[in-house]
Amino acid sequence: MKNRIQVWFEKVYFLKVQPVLFFFFCAIIFHSVFGQVPAQYWNPVNKTFTVNDGLPSMECYSTFQDSKGYVWVATDHGVAKYNGHSFDVITTNDGLGSNTVYDILEDKQGRIWFFSNIPELYFLEDGKVKPFKYNSKLKEIQPAFFRYHDQFLFEGNIVLSTLELGTFTISDQGEVGIFDAENVHSNDDKSLVFSLVKQHVVHSKQNAEIVPSTQENIEFRNDKVTHKEKFVLGMSFELLHHQETSYVALNKELWVIEGDKSSVYTFDEQILTIALINNDVWLGFSKAGVKRLRLDNGTIVSEEHFFRDKTISDIAQTTDGSIWLSTLDEGLFQIQNLKLESLNSESGSKPVHSIVKVKNHLLLRSYTTINALNLKTLEIDRSFNSSKSLLSLPNGELAVFSDFIKYSDGTHPLYYLNDVEAIETNASKFHRVAYEVKKWKSNVYIVGTRYGVSFLNSSRIPIEVKTGVRALEIYDDDHLWISNFRSTSILNINTGELSEPSQPELRGRAVNVLKAPNGVTYFATHGDGIWVLGDTLRHFTSSNGLRRNFIFKIIHKKDNQFWLVSHKGMSLVDFDGNRVHVIRDITSNDLSCEKISDCNIINDTIYLATNTGARRITSFNAPTPSNLKIYSKGVIVGGRQMGVKPFELKYTESDLRFEFDAVSFSGEPVYFRYKIGSSNPWSVTTERFANYTDLPPGEYSFQLEASTDGKHWMVAQPINFQVHPPFWGTAWFRLLIVALLIVVIFLIVRWRLDRLKAKEKVKNRIIELQQVALTQQLNPHFVFNAMGSLQNSILKGDAEKANEYIVDFSRFLRSGLEASRMELIPLTEEMTLMENYLLLEQKRMVGKFTFEIQADNVASPELIFIPPFIAQPFLENAIKHGVGIKEGEGHIMMKFEQLGDTIQCIIEDDGVGLKSDMTEHKSHGISLAHERIQLLHKLQGNKPNKLPLLQLSPRVGGGTIVRFSLPIIRKDVKSDNY
Repeated sequence: MKNRIQVWFEKVYFLKVQPVLFFFFCAIIFHSVFGQVPAQYWNPVNKTFTVNDGLPSMECYSTFQDSKGYVWVATDHGVAKYNGHSFDVITTNDGLGSNTVYDILEDKQGRIWFFSNIPELYFLEDGKVKPFKYNSKLKEIQPAFFRYHDQFLFEGNIVLSTLELGTFTISDQGEVGIFDAENVHSNDDKSLVFSLVKQHVVHSKQNAEIVPSTQENIEFRNDKVTHKEKFVLGMSFELLHHQETSYVALNKELWVIEGDKSSVYTFDEQILTIALINNDVWLGFSKAGVKRLRLDNGTIVSEEHFFRDKTISDIAQTTDGSIWLSTLDEGLFQIQNLKLESLNSESGSKPVHSIVKVKNHLLLRSYTTINALNLKTLEIDRSFNSSKSLLSLPNGELAVFSDFIKYSDGTHPLYYLNDVEAIETNASKFHRVAYEVKKWKSNVYIVGTRYGVSFLNSSRIPIEVKTGVRALEIYDDDHLWISNFRSTSILNINTGELSEPSQPELRGRAVNVLKAPNGVTYFATHGDGIWVLGDTLRHFTSSNGLRRNFIFKIIHKKDNQFWLVSHKGMSLVDFDGNRVHVIRDITSNDLSCEKISDCNIINDTIYLATNTGARRITSFNAPTPSNLKIYSKGVIVGGRQMGVKPFELKYTESDLRFEFDAVSFSGEPVYFRYKIGSSNPWSVTTERFANYTDLPPGEYSFQLEASTDGKHWMVAQPINFQVHPPFWGTAWFRLLIVALLIVVIFLIVRWRLDRLKAKEKVKNRIIELQQVALTQQLNPHFVFNAMGSLQNSILKGDAEKANEYIVDFSRFLRSGLEASRMELIPLTEEMTLMENYLLLEQKRMVGKFTFEIQADNVASPELIFIPPFIAQPFLENAIKHGVGIKEGEGHIMMKFEQLGDTIQCIIEDDGVGLKSDMTEHKSHGISLAHERIQLLHKLQGNKPNKLPLLQLSPRVGGGTIVRFSLPIIRKDVKSDNY
């Protein structure tokens, strides 16, 4: 575990607060120094992060990578967490005690600790900033400005060292103690604790020792070998330990201690930080940048110096191989895991448009000059005048530049052959502005120019192509693929005739054509990706793996691997079936430029022409799937963070937002795919969230994967959750509903049965009453009266009248008997039956009354059914107790009226009225009729209490009026059961 001194202390506290303390004596060096190796002054191409990219401040104190792969940056305006895509900033608004944070560490539980300028500690756990529960004890120890000299986490203890109070520990149980070296044990046998505490040096490897020292003497204990050296203790102090070697940085000195041997090197500037990267020692200086030292047995054998005017506060390397430099005034630098150098030299950072190789030189074309760069010395040997174009064969045997064509004869570099110009042809204009050159047959070169095709070392006549040749490639011995600024064609070299490709897709413009060793031809287009012609024609764009659809150059590497170059970057790809597998992608941003103009690859070294000068990539690492880390950050439901553990939701909480992240510093875009449930299809996105709305109740598993190449997918921890249904969708509620339905159905059936029983009872009662009424109507008194009338007619010798009476009586008896067998009869039959009854009574009581029967406002009376003989009791009363005892002739009127859903029956007589004495027969007959009327309404579902079923009232002028209502029962809705 690396233990280093906080840069803020030396830089911020001593330089800004106490400059008078910054003095030291010249060091007395006891060991000989094997002469300093002159530094090479070049700057590795880097990516710079500033506040414009999301950093909270340009003043960065330290950089740290946690176990998840995130890069943390401590600044004076909070801390920033970087995932390769964006920065997340944490400040006091998120719970920090102070925005000035000097160091960041991680403990074994994965908690991220922040060390700041106040006597309080804070850590990040489960996405939340929390205060250290023993901050009050820290304030008791040092209530003022908390000047840590060093801090580290050791076996569950927080170890803090200060210049004023020495080194002390705080355990997880809140116990405070002085640093006890004998109790310090590490699981890592290479770990080393080296702290300067009140004139003591604590040097720990497994078993630590506290060695007393004075300001003039200090002991280094390394592998049981003691080194005593004299020097004045300064305030800048850093230490590294690797493979039995200790590296100690004290102010401007670097001590290298290996076994019983120690060496010391002195530098011009103060050392602020030290790091060991790929067996090289990296030193960060105050206002002097970075030095990378290569040591052999403690001796510096090479030295590189870059970023010479920067103040480097910390140096760290991440797991992907990138090197991160924190600065105190210019933000954060990232040197990616490719060895990339600038070749600007005399051209400075001016644009370079073309870059080609001839023999041992590299030709760099700018606006006005072609510079010949010696590949061994990286120095400019010679320059040429202005050029309009510059190109060559891959092996460097021929170069074409300016308005002339020149080549090497295999013995001298091209730029020495000033007297060899282009071989003249019949049309020298064809030599102007060359775009492409290919070797054809043995010693013949074909050059594509603005005006056509020229031949070098050949007596062949140039072939004119009206719009010029932008790209060409050998088709076969007698044909060429050529592309102008409009289309791609096949040129017959012998006849000069052009023909179109048989594939219509290949007839568009191609900016570069390459025939691979296996015979497959690749066509690069301006915006339409790559067309590949082999046994079949395949098309590759960003939809099936390409990083960019505009490719201006294709370079074969090996097998099916190619470099595809565009103005915005270059990709090493493998054409795998119908998809492109991206092995490595280098963007223009990685190269610190805006535009790539040309590319040349020599023995796996990539040379690039960019708008900010020439670049050289001598090595690079292809990203591997293990370099990409993916995490589910949690789920937000209604503003509530649910985390990644299984959880349960109500049915009203079915709108979810899943947030996730991926850590990758390769510069490749990260693609995410996610789904809920194994049977659903994947959704692919570059966003770092996924929304789901209106999820139905059920159990779910959110699955998430990430990839940079679309081929290797890293899997995140799934998130399992459940959406509960509403109470009406639960099983117990369904059972309750089923039970209630059963009860309701039972009650309905029971009510229906009871109703049918009641209805049947009513029907039986109606039939009974009907029989009683019929019995009353045909009682012996009525028959006796009828027979008496018939006898009287016979005695009077009125045979005709007697005969007529017999006919009427028999007709009444026959119709009455027929009606008595039916529960309901049509209203017209009832009217006829009552008419026959009144006729018999009228003939019996001659001259006593007249009558009329009518049906007013009754629609289709033949279809309306009523009980038979329902009106007879009231007619009988009107005769016997009304007009029958009246002096003189009376009148009876029976009338039926339709009123709503009832039939009103009105019987009116002008007899003696209600004041007359009524017989018992009359009262009993009316009560029977009233009961029949009530039962009939009840059978039809009417409410008798709301209907005027029967009314007897006096008639104006004398007499009685009887009103009763009957429900309308039509034939089309009548049944045997009413």
